[in-house]
Amino acid sequence: MVRTIDPAILYFGTPVVLISTLNEDGSPNLAPMSSAWWLGRRCMLGLGARSKTPQNLIRTGECVLNLPSNNLVEMVNRLALTTGSDPVPPHKAQKGYRLERDKFGPLQIYDSRFGNGSRATGARMSRSAGSHA
Repeated sequence: MVRTIDPAILYFGTPVVLISTLNEDGSPNLAPMSSAWWLGRRCMLGLGARSKTPQNLIRTGECVLNLPSNNLVEMVNRLALTTGSDPVPPHKAQKGYRLERDKFGPLQIYDSRFGNGSRATGARMSRSAGSHA
């Protein structure tokens, strides 16, 4: 027997990835995400189209994917309700997000390229599947 599920997607989640991009002024933006899948040598990223991270990624075509170790859980959790968008978009403000321009500093998050138990890899965008808000 075949049964159709609703919604048509079944998502079990993946490990958290910290994705860093560059803002328009050259400052770094850092965001946690859990929608990243590696297929061969390519990584598929699932990002909300209205967030700062995909805007930066589309503009520059580059990001760094940081795979945090278990000892960084508290630091990663501190990023959950922060945004690099100024002003904070209404849909995020309603959820309790706040503006944080320097996510590496006050939140004690350090770029894993300098060593903190994480692994990082640089990435270039080969194409975008389009905007799905």
